[in-house]
Amino acid sequence: MTKEEELKKIHERWFQNCKCELKKTATQPVPGNGNPESKIVFIGEAPGKSEDKQGIPFVGAAGKFSLGNA
Repeated sequence: MTKEEELKKIHERWFQNCKCELKKTATQPVPGNGNPESKIVFIGEAPGKSEDKQGIPFVGAAGKFSLGNA
């Protein structure tokens, strides 16, 4: 089984067994996306409205990065 297949299986199992309060108002799961061979992973606290709508993490405000005030 490839890493991509393993991750998909984990995401499916998580969504079926998840008892998180967010699931009650979510329209769909928002699993990770990207290269399954990546050496780094970004973890978000909770999907926002844009992420829930598209099913992809970090596409809304949380996906914007600014060094303006750094």
